[in-house]
Amino acid sequence: MPSRNSSRFSIVLVLAFASSAATVAFAQTSAPDSLSLEEVVGEALRANPEIAEARAKWRAAEARVPATGALEDPALEFMLDRQPIGDGMAGEKVISLTQMIPFPGKLGLMSGEARREAEASKEMAREMVRRVVSEVKESYFELYMIESQIGAMRESRSAVDAAVSGARARYETGDAGQQEILLLQVELSVLDGEIARMEAMAHSARAKLNLLLAREAEAPLRAPRVAGLSAFDARLEDLIARGREVRPAVRAREREKAAAETAARLARVEYRPDFMLRGGYMRMAEDEQAWQAAVGITLPLWKGRKQDALARAAGYRVEAAGRALEAERNRAAAEIEDEYAQLVANRELAHRYADEIIPLADMAYESARAGYLSGRESFLVLLESVRRITELKTTYYEYLAQAETRLALLERAVGEDLGGIRLGPDAGLDEGKD
Repeated sequence: MPSRNSSRFSIVLVLAFASSAATVAFAQTSAPDSLSLEEVVGEALRANPEIAEARAKWRAAEARVPATGALEDPALEFMLDRQPIGDGMAGEKVISLTQMIPFPGKLGLMSGEARREAEASKEMAREMVRRVVSEVKESYFELYMIESQIGAMRESRSAVDAAVSGARARYETGDAGQQEILLLQVELSVLDGEIARMEAMAHSARAKLNLLLAREAEAPLRAPRVAGLSAFDARLEDLIARGREVRPAVRAREREKAAAETAARLARVEYRPDFMLRGGYMRMAEDEQAWQAAVGITLPLWKGRKQDALARAAGYRVEAAGRALEAERNRAAAEIEDEYAQLVANRELAHRYADEIIPLADMAYESARAGYLSGRESFLVLLESVRRITELKTTYYEYLAQAETRLALLERAVGEDLGGIRLGPDAGLDEGKD
């Protein structure tokens, strides 16, 4: 039978571990001052400089569209003609206005090319939003994982620290050897080292998240809040089909191909002449007045070096745009397949740890505790069960964070929202709009 002091030590150890080993909630408590994912995503959409840059580039491309479909500025000319020298008579004065008019259809094609390019720029801005949001989520879940693991380690440290006091009491009464105290102190030292290492990682994770939010690296951040795995129910085949069509990067390539095809049609029209219209007013000697008008056309005399070359270049551009679109669709499909596999694996592991592995580890701990109290199990068995609980909890948080991160990366690969946060198609693009 264990001694009275031994029982007292065991009770201290049991109470110290009651909050950490007996129950695992698998989600942080929703404290009122915690930081939600919706908050950081919303702030990134408003403040992230990369999103702002992509948005400005799209607006610049859109602003150029009207200019490409406009006529060239007319030329106003004033001329003194046939001015006599030395006889005192006045010469002729001519004022004329000249306007170049492209062959019908050219301006529409130029405007159409610019419009397709502006649409491609908008899709690339949407792709940038998706990329930044996925990076924000990745950093958020990384910080959540690290801080949750630190919390689990601190719980274990508190329990081991309490056990040291109990072991000293047992040692003073002769019921335990010095080895128990030394082993517990080693365990405390190991935990302190791991906590210090994880706190450094948390510092880096906060700096990374602050960077994405356009904050100072040292700006304070509240603790992330994760209520568990996001709901997810989608088939791989459906996601691949959607990604090959709706991902912004794919749609940008489609618009670029359409712009290239418009440019190719424009290159064919370049063989046709442009027109020049001129009208003028003439005041001649002895105050005689007259008007003049002229019509001219351009002649494609150098088509071998100009129009033919432009047509060849336009053809190559169409071919390149088509290849780029094909490659982007294949890239989207490959990324979706990879992220989907990783997501499913991590979700399965997170569920297994929450539903099976950690509850079994809790039972093993309770068995070791009961065996230690009755004298059937050694102190080392109990200590190993404590270590195992800490390891399993930190591993669970890793799988949970990885599952949520993979979901964010899958959303980027598909180009659509799949988790709890639903962004509109123009999220991040309406900020600062006049």
